[in-house]
Amino acid sequence: MTETVHLKVQKTARLLHLKGNKSIKDHLLICLHGYGQLAPYFSKKFESLLPKVDVLIPEGLNRFYQQGSSGRVGASWMTKEERTTDILDNAAYLKQVLDQYFLSYPKISIYGFSQGGATAARFFQADSRINQLIVAGSDYPIDLQTVEFRLDKRKKDFILGTNDPYFDTQIQKDVLSLYSENNFTVHIFEGGHEVNAQLIEQCLR
Repeated sequence: MTETVHLKVQKTARLLHLKGNKSIKDHLLICLHGYGQLAPYFSKKFESLLPKVDVLIPEGLNRFYQQGSSGRVGASWMTKEERTTDILDNAAYLKQVLDQYFLSYPKISIYGFSQGGATAARFFQADSRINQLIVAGSDYPIDLQTVEFRLDKRKKDFILGTNDPYFDTQIQKDVLSLYSENNFTVHIFEGGHEVNAQLIEQCLR
């Protein structure tokens, strides 16, 4: 007989906190990276936002070599293996992150890019302390097709590049419809699967 056992263990996570020069810190943007990215490299895409907001980048708990057994390393939020368990672990991890920073910032927004988009959306739904959700280049999470999420009055934005290779014409049409139906403000830009800091800044206004 084979028995699957799940054991809670302690793990150390890496976060990058980017601080602007404003003397009064009033707005924190939590940014969740996409599949195969790491916080130090992902952080460079948000440096232009620092005059307006501070940026916090939690790194996914699962690191791996992207090719073979050496070389470039990436991180992810989950895979299809033990997906439900990883979702619960991510929720507990991000709650702990928010608990640590919530009292320091009167306004908190969360941005999720690609794979990080679904993780950000789930966390936004679960925690009313987050003021705004921005999702970019990400499929709509099926588990968030709920009346409760659709009627949530907090600010929700979706960003998509016209030439994103993960979204052909039909998929783009379908995903834009889903986000619109769930009361996201949709923003389209000429580009691919990339972080658009200019549009993020517009969403944060």
